[in-house]
Amino acid sequence: MKDVIKLDESLAGSVLQIKDDFAVGPLIGIETSEGWNSRVHWWRELLKSSPYENDPQTFFDDRETVAKIKEQLDANELEQVWIWMAQNQHDVCGYYWFMQHFKEYQGKIQVIYLNNLPFINEKGQLFYP
Repeated sequence: MKDVIKLDESLAGSVLQIKDDFAVGPLIGIETSEGWNSRVHWWRELLKSSPYENDPQTFFDDRETVAKIKEQLDANELEQVWIWMAQNQHDVCGYYWFMQHFKEYQGKIQVIYLNNLPFINEKGQLFYP
């Protein structure tokens, strides 16, 4: 997205990422501390003895990202959120988890859902992914 903004500065804004993969792992009670901790524990067990086990970027709290987005929406009446998602279970499940937090922001959330549209490569030529 940051590369897209370089091509069209009118799209400038914060770029935030929901990092968890909600297509896998426990989701029951995820909106409670107990449910969230259960999910974190599941990830930690899954990643034991892997190169990611002690990587500080491996563990994050997407609830903080949601809170940051809500703060931005509340602070600016004209603020909008654009969600760039793909046609896969990872993005779709993340979308459903994300959207439950934004019911009161109807009309301020937009989705970019591209399906085999052409793009411009580094040589300035059209290509189809």
